[in-house]
Amino acid sequence: MIYHIALEYCAANLDDLSQRICACAGLQDATMLLMGITNIGKFFAWQITCDLVEIGILPDDNNKVRFTLSFLLC
Repeated sequence: MIYHIALEYCAANLDDLSQRICACAGLQDATMLLMGITNIGKFFAWQITCDLVEIGILPDDNNKVRFTLSFLLC
């Protein structure tokens, strides 16, 4: 399983990673931070960010349509 490296990293650094994600200035910054983790690509990082918005961890920055299009079209 190729994602085991990403899962192991996230488990070992959960507190730090959580704080860094919550400190991001916007959804794109959070997605870029997640993309910096080995084996988390563009789509997976975008999906995690969207999930964090949906459950209320990250605020909806009222730019969801542009954010979605920028990641799907690029």
